[in-house]
Amino acid sequence: MKKFASIAAVVGLLLAAAIYYGSLKKDQQPVIDGVQPVVTTPTPTVDDRKDAPPNVDGTSEGTLKLASTSSNGYLEVGADGELYATIDIQAMKYSGAKRPPLNLAIVIDRSGSMAGDKIVKAKNAARRLVDRLDQNDRVAIVSYGSDVKVDFASGPANSGNRAQMHYAIDNIVQSGGTNLSGGFERGLTEVMRWGNTGAVNRVILMSDGNANIGVVSSDGLENLSRDALKRGVSVSTIGVGLDYNEDVMTRMANVGAGNYYFVDNSMAIAAAFDKEIKSLSSTVARNTALVIDLAEGVELSELFGFPYQQVDDKIMISLAEFYSEQSKNVLLKLKADTLEVGKDKLMNVSLSYTDVVQSDNQANQSVALDIAVTEDAALVATLVNTHVISRVQQVEVAQSMQKAMDAYGSGDSSAAIKIIERQQVRTRAANTRYKLGGDFDRVDEELNVMNAEMGRNAPSSAPAKRMVKRKKARSNYIMFDSSEF
Repeated sequence: MKKFASIAAVVGLLLAAAIYYGSLKKDQQPVIDGVQPVVTTPTPTVDDRKDAPPNVDGTSEGTLKLASTSSNGYLEVGADGELYATIDIQAMKYSGAKRPPLNLAIVIDRSGSMAGDKIVKAKNAARRLVDRLDQNDRVAIVSYGSDVKVDFASGPANSGNRAQMHYAIDNIVQSGGTNLSGGFERGLTEVMRWGNTGAVNRVILMSDGNANIGVVSSDGLENLSRDALKRGVSVSTIGVGLDYNEDVMTRMANVGAGNYYFVDNSMAIAAAFDKEIKSLSSTVARNTALVIDLAEGVELSELFGFPYQQVDDKIMISLAEFYSEQSKNVLLKLKADTLEVGKDKLMNVSLSYTDVVQSDNQANQSVALDIAVTEDAALVATLVNTHVISRVQQVEVAQSMQKAMDAYGSGDSSAAIKIIERQQVRTRAANTRYKLGGDFDRVDEELNVMNAEMGRNAPSSAPAKRMVKRKKARSNYIMFDSSEF
């Protein structure tokens, strides 16, 4: 079994990753999705004696709390070697006045379908957002229909500019098609014109329809968001009404390390804008990157929800910003069926970020987990972590919810109902065996209500479309944050 790499070796491997994703000089620090990860080798706190039990959880405290836990401390020799691990990151509660400056572009859909109350509420929400910024922040107002217009070029949100920003917003008039990519790219250009490594750089994209001009494919739009993150700009999306493509808007937010909001009525547009600016204004960490270093003989079978990059045994996740009390929860499915009897390392987890609370100092935190292979079948059952089992069940529920809504949205109510029923059987069994808690009883009832609604409403009806978007949004939230369950 290999020993974990030194810092120099880690950097060397990350350089290889950067070469894989783009050209890089040998003496440069790699930039992956706009982040320069700093990887540290953790100091194990476990007892290294061979007869000591394996360490199945580790915690590192800071402005961000890093905790990692594996589902099993012991694997039986000759078994399939399957196990899970969670990585939980929790931002501290922070109510201080210090925050990074914001460099934003508000990109508003003004296509013909936004006519009436939608465009009125969108403009009101944009004005309200502008009023909550201060002179250290910058904002651009961009709108799109068939064409794209910079209604207000990026400028400081000071008292002198606010009246002009309001005037620009008031004069947005709906018309034309949905050139979503054009609007997004122009908003990104405005943010990049004033790109600031000390700021939170973000595009806030709103749409109520399917892209039908410019880049229209899901992959193409997702790549626009991915490229923005590589350039240091995160992306949040707001979907309005029942006619936009929720999968595209969700994926753009996910790969852009921002937030996704489903707004089912025009009255709720302001609430989405308010939530976005509130989170941005309480940012405690920027440029957050997670590096997972798997031990030799340990393979990644699946990483749920989060977009990631992998080179050899190194897995990189860009997490962008964290706001006060925000949590993000990563679940990994691992396979370690080639390990020999004995105790050794499972993985190292390193977290790197710019600590806004601590004067923008660079923070680096790490934890390490062990695994042991044994011939004693009884020993395997003695170190099973129900926290991880609970997270596995949460993610399975979220995945089934997504699959069921895909089937229902395609017109197959029967298949959707069966997907939910099968998931309920699995989750109830796990809840009974591991005593996972009342949240699972509550969600079980939620799934009952879903099936009743699918049996009652035709897939083409407005209530059905609303439920599809609402439950897809909910499943997405659960995938990234266990507290959303």
